[in-house]
Amino acid sequence: MILSHAAAMNTEHPADLLTQFKQRQQQPTQRRIQFDAQTNEARLYAQMVKLCQHFLDDRDRLAEQQGLTQERVEQIFARGISAYQDQHYQAALPDFATVLSQAPLEQRHQMAMASTLQQLQRHDDALIYYAIACLLDADDPAPSYRIAQCQLALGKRADAHAALHNCLEQCGEQARFRELSQQARQLLASLG
Repeated sequence: MILSHAAAMNTEHPADLLTQFKQRQQQPTQRRIQFDAQTNEARLYAQMVKLCQHFLDDRDRLAEQQGLTQERVEQIFARGISAYQDQHYQAALPDFATVLSQAPLEQRHQMAMASTLQQLQRHDDALIYYAIACLLDADDPAPSYRIAQCQLALGKRADAHAALHNCLEQCGEQARFRELSQQARQLLASLG
């Protein structure tokens, strides 16, 4: 569904998207995006594809300018994870932003940023990163479950319901997702 809608859309230039993204990151109190799975999914997908392509095109140049090696990026990511685990969510944000600027297509980086934003009650912002994480690994049900949590926090029960169904479909009967599947079923049951 996402791909069919995105193919028919007119999208903005990647440089324009990056500029808009940077401006929105500098205005944390402004509501940056209205995530509605029904109407914005295709636009969001198209923007993410363009933005990721822009990052890929300029990744080596950015790394050279910032003097970041892959080893240094991993150190920064580990520092962000440590801050997150210590519940210093605000301190983790710049580390995850730096890591994402270097490796935007690694799902674990998207999930780290999304989880941090979710802990900071910035659910609209977290949805963006969880949606990218879903696209990066369509077989991983964790982002769908987290999307449902954010949608519930925003009072969007129908969207949360859809995300939980997607999560359960992704879990299937796989043993490694048994616990997550159980959590999704419980949350779905609580929605009535």
